[in-house]
Amino acid sequence: MPRPLRQNIVSTDSATVAANGTATVKIRPRSSAYNWAVTQLSLEMPDAPAGAIVELRRNGAFIDAPFSARKASAGGDPPIPLRSGDELTVEWSGATPNTIGRVTYIYDESPI
Repeated sequence: MPRPLRQNIVSTDSATVAANGTATVKIRPRSSAYNWAVTQLSLEMPDAPAGAIVELRRNGAFIDAPFSARKASAGGDPPIPLRSGDELTVEWSGATPNTIGRVTYIYDESPI
């Protein structure tokens, strides 16, 4: 991968829990001209009930153990690569409808 154009970019997205107790945040490069390397994720849903979980998936494939839905973080090597067309999803389940889940993520962006 070429030297990153921009490093340590911080972004936040959120999702509202649906009636079925699930919520999903989709993270993907905003332009097909760049690749991303996601280096850290902080996940929170402070009002989630006990037993609610959050999972991370890359292009639908499970990439990390389920976390507590209330507060969790994931980071370190190796970063999660995202190229044009790739998608990292943060998926909550077992949560209370209308609750908000937030994801703060840090990534490096490099030109293709």
